[in-house]
Amino acid sequence: MSNEELNKKLAEWAGFREEFELETGDGFWVYPDGRGNDLPNFTQSLDVCFKWLVPKLLDSGYNIEGYSFKPDSKSYYSETNIWQRGNTKHGFEVLHDKHIAGDFQQDDNLIQITALALCRVIEKLIDAYSE
Repeated sequence: MSNEELNKKLAEWAGFREEFELETGDGFWVYPDGRGNDLPNFTQSLDVCFKWLVPKLLDSGYNIEGYSFKPDSKSYYSETNIWQRGNTKHGFEVLHDKHIAGDFQQDDNLIQITALALCRVIEKLIDAYSE
């Protein structure tokens, strides 16, 4: 799946709608908080991910775990995991979270691969629950 297709899939999951002008047929995106124009680029921007995708994950009962590192001078590594929050019987018990999905990316642009890893792991979550 291309990044453009992934952006569209994530936008629809987050509550964006694509609509078209009746007279011109031009398309535009309606944001969850009102009308916008262009689709946000989730796969390239952590700011966009944290504005639109992360709140939906947290509100839906998921936790996100991510880390990045650079073992040499060539590339960064970024891994993101999503966990479904577990239930506890007592406040002092450790949560029994269920691992839902993970994704690993490698490249020289840390911000882009971290955003892409987050987007890909959310895609796996969407696919897991749409089957």
